[in-house]
Amino acid sequence: MELSKVERLLLINQYSILGVLDPDNQNDYELNKEILLQGYKQNYDDLIEWVLDDLPEEISEEVIDILQMYRSLNFSYRGLDKKEKEKVDPEKLKFKGFDGNDETRYMVYARFFMHKLERFEELWGEGKNPDYNTHHSTLSKYRRMLDTWKSISDRYDSNLSADKINRILES
Repeated sequence: MELSKVERLLLINQYSILGVLDPDNQNDYELNKEILLQGYKQNYDDLIEWVLDDLPEEISEEVIDILQMYRSLNFSYRGLDKKEKEKVDPEKLKFKGFDGNDETRYMVYARFFMHKLERFEELWGEGKNPDYNTHHSTLSKYRRMLDTWKSISDRYDSNLSADKINRILES
């Protein structure tokens, strides 16, 4: 990473201010200041190792598509009469999340989008802050479900039949 002298000076000043505001972490701030003052380029990345790379828009768009699909399924289910509702397992209508190990960025973005931005509240389920870690892969299943859902022309009308709901859930 490259930093100009001006950028380094700005960061040094910020670490000085943080040291005053947060004396418990003063040693860390002093270390970071030394890295910047001495121009230790090899260690610049240490200053930002906790800052993640940009989340690809494709991931956030796919998460939102999945949430929209679950919204459609749930609203459609609510509109079914009692006899039709009996054909659908309501447990399968719950958005479970993503695998925390292999689908981490999806899981974290879903949590952020739903709870920090307060979207798709009808999918939250029990408790205000579920972790959405399924501990098993879900993305391939969701993608199959999305393909089926997107093939249905009236998918946004929230009037999917029990048969259409099951066809999507069983994809």
